[in-house]
Amino acid sequence: MISSRVAVGLLFDRWVVRMRAAVVAVLLCATSGCKARVERPFDRIAVPPLENLSFDRSHDWLGVIAPFVISAATVGAERVLAVRLDSDRDLAAARATQVLRGYYQIEGGKLRIHAVVQDLSSNRVIGQYTQLGEEKANPLPLLLAVGQALSGKARPLASQDVEAWRAFGESLLAPSPERRLELARLAASRDPKLTFAQIAAAQTLASQGNSAGAAELLKRAIAAQPDEWQRTEAEALLARLEGKPDAALEAYRRAVRQSPRDTDLIRQLAEVALNHHQYKEAVEWLERAVALEPNQTALWNALGYAKAYLGDFEGALRSIDEYRRREPFNPNTYDSAGEIQFMAGRFAEAEKNFLEAQQKDPSFFGGAEFAKAAFARFLAGDEQGADGLWGRYVETRRAFHDVFADLRHAHWFLLTGRQEKAEEQLRRLAQGDSEAATRALLLLGVMQLQRGRREEAKALTQQALLKPKSAVSFNLAGILRFLAQPSAPPEEWQARAQRAFAPQTPQNVRNLLLAYAYWLEGHSRAARELLEPLYRATSPAAADELRLMLGKARLDLGDRNGAAQLLANHPLPPQTGEALLASLYFPHYRDWRHQALK
Repeated sequence: MISSRVAVGLLFDRWVVRMRAAVVAVLLCATSGCKARVERPFDRIAVPPLENLSFDRSHDWLGVIAPFVISAATVGAERVLAVRLDSDRDLAAARATQVLRGYYQIEGGKLRIHAVVQDLSSNRVIGQYTQLGEEKANPLPLLLAVGQALSGKARPLASQDVEAWRAFGESLLAPSPERRLELARLAASRDPKLTFAQIAAAQTLASQGNSAGAAELLKRAIAAQPDEWQRTEAEALLARLEGKPDAALEAYRRAVRQSPRDTDLIRQLAEVALNHHQYKEAVEWLERAVALEPNQTALWNALGYAKAYLGDFEGALRSIDEYRRREPFNPNTYDSAGEIQFMAGRFAEAEKNFLEAQQKDPSFFGGAEFAKAAFARFLAGDEQGADGLWGRYVETRRAFHDVFADLRHAHWFLLTGRQEKAEEQLRRLAQGDSEAATRALLLLGVMQLQRGRREEAKALTQQALLKPKSAVSFNLAGILRFLAQPSAPPEEWQARAQRAFAPQTPQNVRNLLLAYAYWLEGHSRAARELLEPLYRATSPAAADELRLMLGKARLDLGDRNGAAQLLANHPLPPQTGEALLASLYFPHYRDWRHQALK
């Protein structure tokens, strides 16, 4: 048997081996004169869990809480942003400039924490920190001291209850959601100021569908937390859970004031602003983020789309140019430029960019660039050329063994206004006994619904339900069956919705289907009343259908200015074979747009 002292020594040796690459790099730099550490306005320090080098596994909780304590201690520091990681595997995604790795061990009644900070650009070890304390003493001050050594000034922890932290750490290590929830709740009950535990428990409850329970936990956490930084994290989560974008925006604004260099936080704030269609504010936040981290290409991409939603297409393309300058071989830079050109109605330029993305990587998005290029060519007025590009898309999908390849071809004709060809191909496909045949019947049902032939649409839906179907097709059939009911005034549709939907059906889903029903019936005022809040609560990346339907409803009610605001940008091409109701607006939106903007 190996003695405990020898065993700990072996574990320490393994940790040293893992750090040896950094040490060797330091020696090489010392002898070969490699560059000094790059000066930056601030450093992103990745903090994964510390390693337990003792054989007492009951202390594992200390390693996993270390990133929470150290990152919380450094919030608001001028030159440091500590980013907590679940493991070293997340290091690349953290975009860190430095990494803090460490271990702890218990020997002779003493707790020893040792951490090393490595600069990732130069591979230099630029700092080493050791903290010693009694085994049975509170270890939180030792971790806080590491945070203070990183940033020069440690922010105090709201929760000093070591047993609450222990329960929280054990919850992070628990093997099942039930056990994680049990331990996180235990931690929160021991100290309500341990907001990390409250948030973890709330997220587990929300993932289980218990939004009310999650909201109640977060409200208790907010009421108990004196520290504004930790309180705003809970406030932002609660606001998003309850669907209150204004409250989420305000919570994120306060959080950014506390940690003004956290570009992840700034991007979250920009996303909330975008989802609330506050495009100008989103652009301002993303411009701040790229100023802080100009080499983070995802920020340039997000900024490009935000400017496009705002209508600043030239500024949007300049942002994508910056993205491409940093990643010249990335096909996504051309795809993003193509989509922005498409939104602007510059279809020839859009097609060129889509085909460039396809050439850069033939497997990119499974050939979807051919599909986008085909829509661009069609809207530019070249139907024959568009069909040729679409044929190349279908060939690519067949090479990927896409079971919906033929269905996509038929749907293409429907979305480009060639109903006879679409119906012919869909009826042929519907003769089969596959998921594609089910979708073909549903698309035929949509065509009949648009023609006002509700009984035929209902009959086609019933046929579809007898075919093989996935959960997606089953849900699509349920939507079509609801919409295919006989014409009725808005009050009767409300009663039908009350009877048709289960009590747990989210209200936004009920309102969406009711809005479709009103819209198809020409009840423009009732449709607008439901579409307005639905559109405001939907990300612009997913809101084209809502945006265009709402624009048409405003147009029908005589609000041409309001319609023009919504119809100015062209929608991105819909997903053929999947977007069941896309033919409600594509390609008809062009006529609505012309009426609103003429």
